[in-house]
Amino acid sequence: MTHPPSTPWSELVVPLQPPPEGRVEPVHPALAVRVTTRLHDGSTATLDVELVARSPGLVRVAQPWTEGRPWLAWIPEAAVQEPDRGATHHDTAPDAADLPQPRPPSE
Repeated sequence: MTHPPSTPWSELVVPLQPPPEGRVEPVHPALAVRVTTRLHDGSTATLDVELVARSPGLVRVAQPWTEGRPWLAWIPEAAVQEPDRGATHHDTAPDAADLPQPRPPSE
């Protein structure tokens, strides 16, 4: 039994031609980003998606589509808006030494 898509086809990102496999770098874990890109209905929209791979000049995004199955599309790297560094980049969290440290009890 086929389930209808939760995101209509007309609202899905228009994918570009994929890059050669040897030039693809997976992103693990996926990175939450905001992109402005074309949709199948001909409009341009800003969407919150996950960045799942990179290639020179391109990124692959996963857009919610059907239950348990995202829509995957290659789009121009320039379509990615600068994410909020503190909220979406896992590698930018301060090191423990940069965090406020508790004071020892006074004697």
